Order: sequence, then structure tokens, then C-alpha cells
Amino acid sequence: MDNVALKFPRFTLPVNNPPVEDHSRAISLESYAERIKSTSRNRDPSSGKHLHAEIFRSDHWNNRYLANLLVEMYGKCGLVGEARKVFDAIEEPNSFSWNIMVAAYAQNGQLDHAKKLYDRMAIKDVIAGNVLITAFAQGGRLREARDLFDSIPRRDAVSWNAMIRGYAVNGHLDEAKQCFAKMPNPNSVTWTTIVAALAENGNIDDAKAMFDNMPERNVVAWTSIVAAYAQNGHLDEARELFEKMPHRNSYSWNTMISVYVQNKDLHEAKRIFDAMPGKNLVSWTPLISAYAQSGHLDEAKRLFDEMPQPDVVLWTAMIKAYAENGNITEARRTFDLMPQRNIVTWNVMLAAYCQVGLLRDATRQFEEMPERDLVSYTTVISAEAQYGRLERARALFDEMPLRDIVAWNTIIAAYSQAGNLSQARNLFEKMSTHDVVSCNIMIDAYARLGYLEEAKRELGKMPRQDVISWTTLITAYAFFGYVEEAKALFDSTPEKNLLAWNTLLEANCQHGELDDARALFENMPEWDTISWTIMITAYAHKGHIAQAQRFFDGIQHRDVASWNAMIVAYALNGYRARSIELLGELGVAGMDPDEVTFTSVMGACGHAGSVDAARDYLRSMRVDRGLAPREEHYACVIDALCRAGQIHRAEDLIASMPFLPGITEWTSLIAACKSQRDVERVLARVSELEPHNSEVYVLLSNSIMPRSERVTSV
Repeated sequence: MDNVALKFPRFTLPVNNPPVEDHSRAISLESYAERIKSTSRNRDPSSGKHLHAEIFRSDHWNNRYLANLLVEMYGKCGLVGEARKVFDAIEEPNSFSWNIMVAAYAQNGQLDHAKKLYDRMAIKDVIAGNVLITAFAQGGRLREARDLFDSIPRRDAVSWNAMIRGYAVNGHLDEAKQCFAKMPNPNSVTWTTIVAALAENGNIDDAKAMFDNMPERNVVAWTSIVAAYAQNGHLDEARELFEKMPHRNSYSWNTMISVYVQNKDLHEAKRIFDAMPGKNLVSWTPLISAYAQSGHLDEAKRLFDEMPQPDVVLWTAMIKAYAENGNITEARRTFDLMPQRNIVTWNVMLAAYCQVGLLRDATRQFEEMPERDLVSYTTVISAEAQYGRLERARALFDEMPLRDIVAWNTIIAAYSQAGNLSQARNLFEKMSTHDVVSCNIMIDAYARLGYLEEAKRELGKMPRQDVISWTTLITAYAFFGYVEEAKALFDSTPEKNLLAWNTLLEANCQHGELDDARALFENMPEWDTISWTIMITAYAHKGHIAQAQRFFDGIQHRDVASWNAMIVAYALNGYRARSIELLGELGVAGMDPDEVTFTSVMGACGHAGSVDAARDYLRSMRVDRGLAPREEHYACVIDALCRAGQIHRAEDLIASMPFLPGITEWTSLIAACKSQRDVERVLARVSELEPHNSEVYVLLSNSIMPRSERVTSV
């Protein structure tokens, strides 16, 4: 267990040896209890440690009630090691002590430790058992959850509800129904649980039938069935049920607001929000967040300013919204204006810097934080690794005072993505416990380097695989060209998700097996835009543009990627005018082009000889769309200028680029100069811009030498 700064002696119930007097003596037991509870609610470990030290210096240093609250507080703050130290220091822990410590382990994902502690309990009460059943069920460990459930001599309604909910959320609806049928006296929570479970799994008719059979329907049951219809796309039925509700509370209203927000119908969400009789913080938050996330920052800010007293959650939501929309400056300004910040706020600002690669600002933010938690460290470690600073990522990992399984998985994934299999394996073997994510990372580590048999063995060693485990392996076999093996793995997969189907579909397409791909596509249980886009791209690459168009026409909800695929399809097959027309249709459909769209359209313009159009699109990216042109965008326009013989303008554009030109740009310029018998011109330009780039000189040399004398490498 990792060391921490503060250490405390044992809590002992006898009061024969009181501590040294100080100012803390006068504070009442109730006051300390409320302060600990407040710290728990705010998830504030730094304040918790200071409070713990203060209690130790007070008359209440040996109070078991406060010790139990401290165990609970540390558990909720993620400091399980500290919670265990306080628990071990209680001379005579009562049933509450044991239950709270078991819950601390369970809440932090340390289920094996929780089970070991539970097994040590002299008297196992139903509370601790219920905590473990819930934790095992939520973690997908249903066999262990059921064994615990069966071992409890006197199960209560919470036990049954936890088991039913566990089966339901893991997709085992038949077992959930059987459990429900066996329950002696289902209460309203049980009925609501089964209704919600059926609804969340898309069984709307069964959910409605169960709802209709409920002996009495509370507001939670009504809201669950309303949410079920809404989440499955039946908004009209959801609204009709909402209108029929005999009683609505803030939860009902907020659910309807959230439903319309999730369906991106902000107009209707705002209408319900305006009609809501008593708005609370939960009402404001999803609507403001939705406006912000959809790019309507002005409306989000207007609502935010209308709030009577925005809390730290909404302030943080605004910071996150600005950051997600690329406005780091406004995110920081909002952060600086906050009257009060918590660790979540600091972490959101830290993540904002990391997401845009501002590692220097992220480092400063990290160093200025009044306290850091596991999320703080993991965010920076992930960012450092992503931008190739693996040594710095490892140094941060090594200095962490406490590490959870997410931190371990993050650093192992960093080594895996960097191709450093030995370090990834070494860290994996040092972990005290592995979860499915840890094992999947190792499968990916082997697979990305082509060690497919080792990856397969790793899969076989897993006590429990998930769909990602299988899909990772299928993807690897397909990527390295073993399509038949990928198909065999796909057929062996116990549970196939859409990603697995799409992976095999793309494998067939990439290897030219269009008939197999078409048959697989038609047998898929469902399609998403990725499925359709894969087929568009495959048929376009084979020159079947009419068939590609038919697939495009079949998409009910197109995204930018599917439009891009069709734009590329026409450009690739010589229909460049149609490719450019599609860009206009994309705008009419209410979508904004992205970087890929502009690459496709600029390329089409260049090949069609529309030089001015290509330049206009480059300008439009910056001015109209706020997108930063990348090298490939400049390359398209430079190629267009060179094809048109406008070498002066191509040279000027190369000189104005915010980065040094690459081989693509030089190739276009060299070809243009060679066609005009003016190779000396490009030589002068190379000497000016990149005098030490030997690769460009080799390229230039090869352009003027006979083929037999060309240099193949530097």
C-alpha cells in the first residue's frame, strides 16, 4: 500500500489516556460529524485529512462513531488505503465499521478485497451482503453476485432488487424475470426496477405490460416508462404518458428535459423547461450543457447568467463547454471568475489544456492545483504519453501517492501504443489485480505488433472476456490480412456488437471481397453510418459509383463521414464537379464540413483545374469554419497551382505555410518546374527554405537524372 503524509495512532474506545489539550477540545461531536459528512459529499480528500488530524487532537480522538464516518469519507474520496488504516485502528469495530469498510472497497472497484473482508466478518449482516451483491452485479460478475445472494440467510427487498437489477443491466432479462417471479413480496422499487430494466433493453411492450400490472404506480415508475419510450425513439408516446401522469415532481420534469436534450430537440427541451413550475439546479444543468455542447454558447451563457445562484457544477459545465468548442481562452476566463472551485473544476481545466496539446499550460495548472486526485494524475499521464513524452508520463506515474487500476491501465496503454511491449508487460505483471480493461490493453499490445498467437493466448487466459477483447483480436487478424482467421474468430465470439460486425465488414472490403461483404452487410442485425460508409467506400474504390450512391441514399441519418465518403467517391472516379456539388448539399443538410471534407473537395478542384475554387476553400476553412488547415490542405492547393502552371503563386503559398513543406509539396513544385524546364528555380527555393533537407535534394536529383542513375536513398 502506498505511503501517505499523515499517520495516526489507533482509535481506542477507553478514554484513560486523553491527548494533549488544544483549541479543538470545545468542538462538539455533532459538529465534527457534520463536517466529515460535508467533506464526504464534496469528495474533498485534502480537507478530510486536515479534519482527521484535528479530530485526533480533540477530546473525540477515540470516538468510534467519528472513526466510522472517517472510513466512509476516505472511501468516497477514493483513498481506500487511508480508510483501511482508520478501520484497522478501531479497537472494537462494530457492524457499521465492517459494513462501511466493505462498502469503501466495493465503491472503489476493489471487489476482491471487499469479499475477503466480508469473509472475515464474525456476523455477516444483510447490509454488507447487499453492498457486495450490488458491486459484483454492477461489475458484471454475476456468478459471484448470485453465490453471495444465495448465501445470505435472510434476504431483504434490497437483496432481491440488487440481484434483479444486476441481471437486467447486464442484459440477462430472463434471469431478471425469473428472480422477480420468485421474490416473496415485490415492492414498488422492485416493480420499478423490472419495468426500467425491460425498458432500457428496448423491450417496450413488456415494460408497458409490467407497468400496467403494477399494483400501485409511483412517480418513479411513471417516469421510468416515460423515459423508456423516449430513449427508444417514441417521443410522442413519451410526451403523451408525461401528460397523463397524476403527479409530477422535479425528477419527472427533469427527465423530460433530458429526454429532449438527448434527442437534440433543444426547442422542445426549452419549452418544457419554461413550463416547469419549480426549477432546480438539475433542470438548468442539462439544458445549459446541451446548448453549450451543440455550439450554441451564446444561448448557454444567457441561461447561465439568468440562474439565481449557479453552483460549482454549472460553472464547471460552462468551462467544459468552452473547452470542447475549442475556446480555451474563454474557458480559462470562466475558471478565473469562479467564486469557488472544487477538484473537479481544476481537473476539467487541466483536461482542456491536455486535449489541445497545451502541455506547458497543463503542467502549470497541475503544479498550481491545491490538491490532486487520481483523475488529475491520470489526465496528465495520458496527455504526456499521447504527445510522445513517455518518460515524463512514467515519472508522474511513479510519483503518484496512490494508484488505482485506471492509472495502471493508462500507463500500460501508453507503453502499448508506443510499441514498447516489454515495459507494458512488466507493468502488467506488477499489478495486484487486473480487470477486463487491463487484459484488453495487453491483447492490443501484442496484436498491434503482429504477435497474434500471443494475443490469442492472452485472450484465452482471461477469466472473463468482453466484446472488446474479441473485437480487438478480430481487428488485428483482419489488419494483417488473415481474413479467414478473422472470420473464424468472429464466428466464435459469444457476443457480437456493431463494432465487431463493422470490423469484419471492413476486412472483407479492404481485401476486395465485395460479394462476401455484401452478404455480411445484409445479414447484420443493425447498421450504423459506419456500416453504410464502409460499403460506399468499398464500391467507390472498385469504380461502382452508382452502387456507392445507392448505399448513400439508403442512410437514414447521415453524418459528415458518410458525406465525405460520397464526396471522395465521386472525386476518385473522375466526377469532380459532382464532388464539389455535394459540398453544397452538405451545407443544405445542416452539417458543417470538416478537415476531411475540405481535403476531398480541394483535391477535386485541383484535378478539375478549378484553382481559384481550391484557394477559396483554403481561405474558407480558416475564416468561415474556424478550422486550421493542415499540410494536406496546403498540398492540394499547391498541387492545383502547379498543375495550372502558376508556379509563382505555388511558391508564395509554400513560403506562407505555418510549417515547413513536406515531400508532397516539393514533388508538385519540382514536377511543375521540370515541365517548364526551370529546375534551377525550385533548387533556389529549396536552398532558401530547407538548405539541410537531403531528402528533397535526392528528389530533385532524381527528377533530372536518367532512371538508371537515380538515387534510391540518402
